[in-house]
Amino acid sequence: MTDERGAAPSPQYPWSRGWEWINKGVEMFLAAPWIWIAMLILQMAIGIGISMIPTNGGPLGWTLDLVLQMVGFIVAILFDAGLLLGCHAMRRGESLHVGTLFSAFSHPAASSLIRLALIEVMAFIVVGTIATILVTMLLIGGSSATAVDADVLLQSFQGSFFSVMIILMFVITLMLLFAMAMWMASPLVLFRGYAPTRALAESFNANFRNVRALTVYGLGMVGLALLAALPFMLGFLIWLPLTTTTRYAAFVDLFAEPSAPTQTVRAL
Repeated sequence: MTDERGAAPSPQYPWSRGWEWINKGVEMFLAAPWIWIAMLILQMAIGIGISMIPTNGGPLGWTLDLVLQMVGFIVAILFDAGLLLGCHAMRRGESLHVGTLFSAFSHPAASSLIRLALIEVMAFIVVGTIATILVTMLLIGGSSATAVDADVLLQSFQGSFFSVMIILMFVITLMLLFAMAMWMASPLVLFRGYAPTRALAESFNANFRNVRALTVYGLGMVGLALLAALPFMLGFLIWLPLTTTTRYAAFVDLFAEPSAPTQTVRAL
């Protein structure tokens, strides 16, 4: 991990570069497919275990449930960072093993990653609140909230369908813009030592400059997701690790350092 420093703008790539990120990610997955799948299954098992911890009803139970959700989200962020560290190790020719999944928990950037996770949660809450307020104002209008029943809401929705679609498009646009900020934020915190806010800004700038390649990448990953869903959803055992390996390939391309080693991969 390097210290924060001034960096030149990320390169601007053509449309085809997005497909190259997918190809490089596939190559990295195929270098150790069973280890990637094993890490995914372990990650899912731990996440399910956290979500199944029983909580009592009432305010105390709701508070505990919220805490568990936050813990689950933070653990997921650290697991994601561990997978990125696994990609980085493979690129340097080092061995990949299942324990790599937990490597970010003791990483110097762990606290920054947790702060990044909290920022992301707050952003989702803000976007959700804005969407809820806009839709509520549109559907209820000047009516009293206590006087509104299901029939009134349905009539309001039918009469304001175009306005609802405009709000929906607005919210989707906000989510896409925030996704651009988040996509490279974790690796920038992890490998460049950026503060969370700077990582979000640099990620957005890089993705905005490469929106063409990002579009091809996104369409390609959506197509692969549709294929993964065909054989009883088992294809997601491959597709989900690809979301990490292809993201790392894009990160190396967008934020490559001059002294970066050659892309050599090997597994246990």
